[in-house]
Amino acid sequence: MDQNKIGSRLLLVLLLFYINCNGDSPILSPFSNGKHNIIIGAELTSANDCISCHKTIHKNWKSSQHAHAYTNVLFQHGLEREPRVWCLNCHAPLHTISQELVDLPHKIDIGELAKEGVNCAVCHVRNGKIYGKKENLNLIEHKVYKDSKLMSKELCTSCHNFNFPRTHAPLTTYNENAMQATGDEFTFSFMHIQGKSCQSCHLAKSHILGGASNRDFLKENLKFEIVSSIVNSKHFVKFKISFDKIGHNFPTGDLFRALTLETYDKSLNKLDDYVIHKKLRVIDAYTIDDTRLILKPFTKSLEREVILQSDLKAETCKIVYHYQNPIENQLKGKIPDKEYLFEIYNGKCDYLE
Repeated sequence: MDQNKIGSRLLLVLLLFYINCNGDSPILSPFSNGKHNIIIGAELTSANDCISCHKTIHKNWKSSQHAHAYTNVLFQHGLEREPRVWCLNCHAPLHTISQELVDLPHKIDIGELAKEGVNCAVCHVRNGKIYGKKENLNLIEHKVYKDSKLMSKELCTSCHNFNFPRTHAPLTTYNENAMQATGDEFTFSFMHIQGKSCQSCHLAKSHILGGASNRDFLKENLKFEIVSSIVNSKHFVKFKISFDKIGHNFPTGDLFRALTLETYDKSLNKLDDYVIHKKLRVIDAYTIDDTRLILKPFTKSLEREVILQSDLKAETCKIVYHYQNPIENQLKGKIPDKEYLFEIYNGKCDYLE
């Protein structure tokens, strides 16, 4: 791509960034990039307030990771290890625990509303008013006020783009090292330049939340081919991994996430593997290893070929998504494997879609 086109697209991105970051938004104003909880008012706070008219949306939300942001076993395990109030600000944003505390008091009950995680009100309700992407003031049940920021990436990046915490109390501050950078990755993607938002892919249909935690969504969007061969008595297996349409790196978000490509002999002994992840030394955020699929500026697809080799023939190949890769040994026996492992493929070492 020539420099003029790159410059033009960069100006467009900066313009979009300026537009998205300016203007009044009742929805965005309480968000804090995880620095404190969200105060929304005393009315229409629970998802149960919405179910009578929005059964399908409620059902889809109830099965999503947003609904289980606080209650899921992986977060609960993490919270037990590091009971930070800061963690609640995104996983249970309607909590009422004092921000002056660093750690949660032992066995504290944060309340039923906070346990709903990221519920309807977190994104749609402020001071008893319901906000949507379109205005409708004629509904008998309730008025809907327009807030265009509901379709902006800023709504999502407040919790999905942040640096490592420097201090937790009396105020949360961040250092200069990214802990999760999904929003930054998205900013220079082709998707964003087209005017798409995170919601364009991840909430495309009736509030069904797409993402790596939605295993059907992950399996549908990750494309792969596997081809085996033998050269000079050496056995080779070539994996091709790709995404036709994506707006960020893969994996993205939580640093514990990884994808492994694995080969096994006929007795299911592992022959070789390759890990796609970003591994940091948490104490100083030093990058030890980064083998992720990195989205280049102004593009929308990812692809990588990996060749594994062995002396023995690979009879079984696996593609496995890991939700807690660095600490899986600590979870064994405490949490079912299926909670932190997802076998996308387990079969023969020749597979063409």
